[in-house]
Amino acid sequence: PVLSWVRNIVFPKFNEFVVLRDEKYGGNKTYATMAEVENDYMNDRLGAPDLKQNLIRIINELLEPVREHFKIPENAALLERVRSYRTTR
Repeated sequence: PVLSWVRNIVFPKFNEFVVLRDEKYGGNKTYATMAEVENDYMNDRLGAPDLKQNLIRIINELLEPVREHFKIPENAALLERVRSYRTTR
Protein backbone atom coordinates (compact mmCIF):
# COMPACT_ATOMS: atom_id res chain seq x y z
CA PRO A 1 0.00 0.00 0.00
CA VAL A 2 2.81 2.48 0.76
CA LEU A 3 4.20 2.27 -2.76
CA SER A 4 0.69 2.76 -4.14
CA TRP A 5 0.31 5.95 -2.12
CA VAL A 6 3.63 7.25 -3.43
CA ARG A 7 2.57 6.36 -6.99
CA ASN A 8 -0.96 7.77 -6.76
CA ILE A 9 -0.57 10.74 -4.41
CA VAL A 10 3.03 11.94 -4.33
CA PHE A 11 4.07 11.70 -7.98
CA PRO A 12 0.90 13.25 -9.47
CA LYS A 13 1.18 16.20 -7.07
CA PHE A 14 4.95 16.79 -6.94
CA ASN A 15 6.42 14.89 -9.93
CA GLU A 16 9.10 13.57 -7.58
CA PHE A 17 9.54 11.80 -4.26
CA VAL A 18 12.06 13.40 -1.91
CA VAL A 19 13.42 11.09 0.77
CA LEU A 20 14.99 12.86 3.73
CA ARG A 21 17.18 10.60 5.84
CA ASP A 22 20.37 10.53 7.86
CA GLU A 23 23.68 10.21 6.02
CA LYS A 24 24.34 6.89 7.75
CA TYR A 25 21.29 5.51 5.90
CA GLY A 26 22.35 6.86 2.52
CA GLY A 27 21.48 10.53 2.88
CA ASN A 28 18.73 12.45 1.16
CA LYS A 29 17.63 11.35 -2.28
CA THR A 30 15.21 12.70 -4.85
CA TYR A 31 13.42 10.18 -7.05
CA ALA A 32 12.26 11.45 -10.44
CA THR A 33 10.25 8.34 -11.34
CA MET A 34 8.25 5.67 -9.58
CA ALA A 35 10.43 3.07 -11.27
CA GLU A 36 13.46 4.48 -9.40
CA VAL A 37 11.61 4.23 -6.08
CA GLU A 38 10.54 0.65 -6.76
CA ASN A 39 14.01 -0.34 -7.92
CA ASP A 40 15.71 1.07 -4.82
CA TYR A 41 13.06 -0.47 -2.58
CA MET A 42 13.38 -3.92 -4.18
CA ASN A 43 17.18 -3.74 -3.97
CA ASP A 44 17.24 -2.61 -0.32
CA ARG A 45 18.58 0.86 -1.09
CA LEU A 46 15.35 2.38 0.22
CA GLY A 47 14.15 0.80 3.43
CA ALA A 48 10.53 0.50 4.51
CA PRO A 49 11.01 2.86 7.48
CA ASP A 50 12.42 5.61 5.24
CA LEU A 51 9.67 5.07 2.69
CA LYS A 52 6.93 5.25 5.34
CA GLN A 53 8.38 8.17 7.30
CA ASN A 54 8.75 10.28 4.18
CA LEU A 55 5.28 9.43 2.93
CA ILE A 56 3.90 10.48 6.34
CA ARG A 57 5.86 13.74 6.13
CA ILE A 58 4.43 14.52 2.69
CA ILE A 59 0.85 13.61 3.63
CA ASN A 60 1.14 15.86 6.69
CA GLU A 61 2.36 18.70 4.44
CA LEU A 62 -0.65 18.16 2.18
CA LEU A 63 -3.07 18.16 5.13
CA GLU A 64 -1.66 21.25 6.85
CA PRO A 65 -3.86 23.74 4.93
CA VAL A 66 -6.93 21.73 5.94
CA ARG A 67 -5.87 21.78 9.58
CA GLU A 68 -5.34 25.54 9.40
CA HIS A 69 -8.75 26.00 7.75
CA PHE A 70 -10.51 24.26 10.62
CA LYS A 71 -8.75 26.38 13.25
CA ILE A 72 -11.01 29.27 12.20
CA PRO A 73 -13.99 29.26 14.60
CA GLU A 74 -16.72 29.24 11.92
CA ASN A 75 -15.04 26.37 10.14
CA ALA A 76 -14.41 24.49 13.38
CA ALA A 77 -18.15 24.58 14.05
CA LEU A 78 -18.80 22.99 10.67
CA LEU A 79 -16.25 20.29 11.40
CA GLU A 80 -17.95 19.49 14.71
CA ARG A 81 -21.30 19.30 12.93
CA VAL A 82 -19.92 16.84 10.37
CA ARG A 83 -18.34 14.76 13.14
CA SER A 84 -21.73 14.47 14.81
CA TYR A 85 -23.25 12.69 11.80
CA ARG A 86 -23.81 8.97 12.16
CA THR A 87 -23.01 6.54 9.39
CA THR A 88 -25.68 3.97 8.66
CA ARG A 89 -25.65 1.00 6.40
